[in-house]
Amino acid sequence: MKSFFILFKFELRRFASKRNILLLLVLLLFSLYFLQSGINEYKSILNRKDKFLEIEKAKVSQYINYSQYGTYGFRMLFMPSPLMAFFNQTAVIPDLTAYVDSGERLKIYLPFKGKNAFDLKNFGLTDFSGIMLFFGSLLALFYGFETFHSREYLKFLSSLASYRSVFFSLLFSRMIFVSISLLALTGIGILLVLVNGLFFPLNYCFLNFMFLIVLLALFFLLFGALLGTIGSFINSVIAMLSCWFILVFLIPTAVNIGVRGHADLMTPLYQLEMEKLKTVMDFEKRAIEKAGSFDYGKEVTEIEREGILSYWKNEFTMIHGLEENMISEMKSSISLYQDLSLFFPTTLYLSVNREISSRGYDNLVEFYAYVLQQKRDFFKFYMDKVYFSNFSKVESFIKENENVFNARSHIPRNFLPGLFLTLFYSFTLLVGTYHRFRNSLFSLGVKNLGKFNKVSLDFNKGNIRVWLTHGHQFKNLLYDVFSGEGKRLIRLGFQGKVLLDGEDVTTLKKRMEFFYLCSPASIPGDIKVKNFLFLVGGLVRSSGKQLKKMLSGPVIKNQVKKKFSQLDNRERGELLLALTPLKKEFTYLFHDIAAGMPVDFAIRFKEKMDDLKDQGSLVLYLTSDDAVRSKGLEKGQIFFETPTWCIVVDQYKTLEDR
Repeated sequence: MKSFFILFKFELRRFASKRNILLLLVLLLFSLYFLQSGINEYKSILNRKDKFLEIEKAKVSQYINYSQYGTYGFRMLFMPSPLMAFFNQTAVIPDLTAYVDSGERLKIYLPFKGKNAFDLKNFGLTDFSGIMLFFGSLLALFYGFETFHSREYLKFLSSLASYRSVFFSLLFSRMIFVSISLLALTGIGILLVLVNGLFFPLNYCFLNFMFLIVLLALFFLLFGALLGTIGSFINSVIAMLSCWFILVFLIPTAVNIGVRGHADLMTPLYQLEMEKLKTVMDFEKRAIEKAGSFDYGKEVTEIEREGILSYWKNEFTMIHGLEENMISEMKSSISLYQDLSLFFPTTLYLSVNREISSRGYDNLVEFYAYVLQQKRDFFKFYMDKVYFSNFSKVESFIKENENVFNARSHIPRNFLPGLFLTLFYSFTLLVGTYHRFRNSLFSLGVKNLGKFNKVSLDFNKGNIRVWLTHGHQFKNLLYDVFSGEGKRLIRLGFQGKVLLDGEDVTTLKKRMEFFYLCSPASIPGDIKVKNFLFLVGGLVRSSGKQLKKMLSGPVIKNQVKKKFSQLDNRERGELLLALTPLKKEFTYLFHDIAAGMPVDFAIRFKEKMDDLKDQGSLVLYLTSDDAVRSKGLEKGQIFFETPTWCIVVDQYKTLEDR
């Protein structure tokens, strides 16, 4: 657990870099800009609502009789929740008004019913939730990618702590930082809504939105972490961006196209209107034949009352049923959309957000049903006033703003299945990343084991051994064996031997206490020197006195405030050499520390190796630099022990001393 807190503190300092803070500020500014746009739109809707109610109330006072009221009817306004400010471009429903009269038509502008509801643009990224999807997912993807991409650096860390501690500490730390950052950005967004003087309903639906933001970001972070363990940098980045584009753009577009195709099978609106018109015309023909034309202002006859009651029970009910059938057809396409959306985290995010915004498909259907019910009630009101009551001053059918439909946020039915599916995807990515991380550390597989079947290495403490190597296979063999992976290699077919003071270390069940120092170029450039030194000191349990002494040393004193990217290769190498006194081990494995370095650095490195040898340690140095050998490796040869390196460096030292 101590290793976790040490790595957590280190990753926190690394996360709080200028680059990351700048990226978060850009994300904050973009998200707040578009949120303010959504707030302004909602304020505009509030203003239009007041004018709408005023005008609708004034219209009733202008009617002379109920026949006029029935003919001109009234309008109904769709009023979204304040939460729409976060989703004003992602939402399905635009500004929506319905028109209700005593006729057969039910008008929902644009008209926004039937297949038309699925034809409009309903996928936007220029709102708060869209910015979180676009930039949030992209940043989380690259942040996850960085976690495990530096393989040699991770090998170095895993020689100081168990590889499991390194894996879970690095990954969980980054998951926590991403989650807190996105929640903080959302919290600032809520403050902006409050500063604008709007009521903000921090309800169950919005809390689910916040949870969904975090879940989506963690999915992309894990996806990036997995890709970071695979292949070269260029290939990994190309694969990562391709997958991101598919998930964020292509799949949502494909879902929308599929749903629109299904919606094309719905009853066309012109056919619906024609069926309703035919029903009304047939009734009017029969009514005229039976009772003649109806003249408003004259006394209503019993035949006319019977006719309107017959229309109410039969034709009107039939027309009402046609509208209800349209609602059922719309629900079928909506169900298809929600079913398809639950299979992918991005489409789940979009479909859930549309319903949370209060301007989604569920509220569209509710509005349609509410308007239909209002039309039914209004026709009954109209029928009672015209055919069964004495003529009097026209009274408004609307009571207490019933012509305003106050939409509520919804959690769609696909939320829980989609949530569990996304959690399953995330867990699968976590498991896959863990296995890829482990394989990247212990990367000697069956393919290369055959090259070492005749290898018999005999090491003794208090010695220095140097090898010229080609590639990483020999280094991986030693690293795997010292890490306690020897039995795995034996199961895969390894038949060689690695002896340390006569003991076969390939049979060890646990990791040896050894210190692996990678090539200086393998340390990520964004790491600060001071933070790196505290990380190493913490993992090796060095005392504060040791760290203070090292920080004040002539080599590190001038570098402690720099990043690794600001150091040249020699300075990096000097820094890594300064770490060796912090961890006194029996075995040290160095890789390409002095490759390409000046002679004086090679001399210092050899002196450090001599110090470690004198304290009784085994020092192994693997280098790809064959500058000190008369000829390089032969074709097909991947390692060769070369005492020449030590001899040549000692000779240079002798010359310098003269």
